[in-house]
Amino acid sequence: MKIKFIAFDIDGVIFDSSFFIEEAYSEAIDLFCNKYASLSLKKPSRDEIIFVIGKTYKEIISYLFPYLPANYHEHFRSILLDILDTKIREKKGTLLPGTEEVISSLYIQGYFLGTASNGSQAYAEAVLQTYNLDKYFKEMKFVDFTYFNSKQDILSYYLKTYNLKNSELLMVGDRKVDLDAAKANNTYFCGIVGHGNQEEIIDSDFIIPSLYSLDTILNTI
Repeated sequence: MKIKFIAFDIDGVIFDSSFFIEEAYSEAIDLFCNKYASLSLKKPSRDEIIFVIGKTYKEIISYLFPYLPANYHEHFRSILLDILDTKIREKKGTLLPGTEEVISSLYIQGYFLGTASNGSQAYAEAVLQTYNLDKYFKEMKFVDFTYFNSKQDILSYYLKTYNLKNSELLMVGDRKVDLDAAKANNTYFCGIVGHGNQEEIIDSDFIIPSLYSLDTILNTI
């Protein structure tokens, strides 16, 4: 077994939030603007939101709400995260095909599993706990701008912490930021066409339609 550690992005790879994401932003904007009556935010469309999924919260808020003063960003994020947490735990979203079977199988086979997410700890925990996947993950890391400023930093942490060779870590993601993190650490990258598009991850070492095909990839490395 050449690969020892597999790092997963969450949205578009493990979980699909597209069913409720527009509604969540709409509710968050209503609550935010009720609280801060002097501010007005334009509600983004579903496509506009999905376009920025995978980026850090700082990039997302700056892109969707370019005129929102920076000192209000954390306030909006807090409101949004509470709403997202509720909707995830109410199972308004869904796991992507193959997630439960593949994740449990990889764990049984002895792979170390971790997350490499631009989302928050609360978001990752909500997804993994709601679907009883947290028991399979050795690590749950996310870009927090305290310990990790990028997914590149997370993969570097895994390499050092687990004393891995670059060729022993596989990153699985659906956006260019995932691919870039793997390339920066000279690790393998497996792309899935999730919230992004295939052109975005065309330089992947492997591209698969769903997690069901991941075992096949692992057997070729």
